Amino acid sequence: MLPGLLQTAEYAEEVLKASPTIKPEQVPEGIALRMQRQRILFEGGRNFGFVITESALRRSFGSPALMVAQYERLLHLSTYRTIEIAILPDDVPSPVVPHEFTIFDDSLVHIGTVTKPVTVSETPDVHSYISLYDELLQLSLKEEDAREVIKRLTEADH
Repeated sequence: MLPGLLQTAEYAEEVLKASPTIKPEQVPEGIALRMQRQRILFEGGRNFGFVITESALRRSFGSPALMVAQYERLLHLSTYRTIEIAILPDDVPSPVVPHEFTIFDDSLVHIGTVTKPVTVSETPDVHSYISLYDELLQLSLKEEDAREVIKRLTEADH
């Protein structure tokens, strides 16, 4: 699945509806919260880096038209100088990451789990996640190469 900060509302709806831990009545609020959190991308003063696996990109949530809109959003966001979207190809050997994580200012890591998020602030643990992110980023396609992967998927779903 794609990071919540990059999701369209329609993609987020399908993801939330597919979650076994979210009740149907919680879906509208979940969508609203994701869309509200996305404002941080445009507030200024911050840079964002995302490593997305190719298989996560290929995982369809919804119709082909919904996926095309999601890919177009990724392409648009990737043009911002403060947002880096890197794609980790399926055919590149890489470390297995059993959960998503977000690094804040090199001092805090937010780890997504099935039941509730975990926050890590101990320096050695934070540095482990920074090293893992750096390794994944080094193995990933960046900038125009990453956009080419997304464009191919967009064309395949048209």
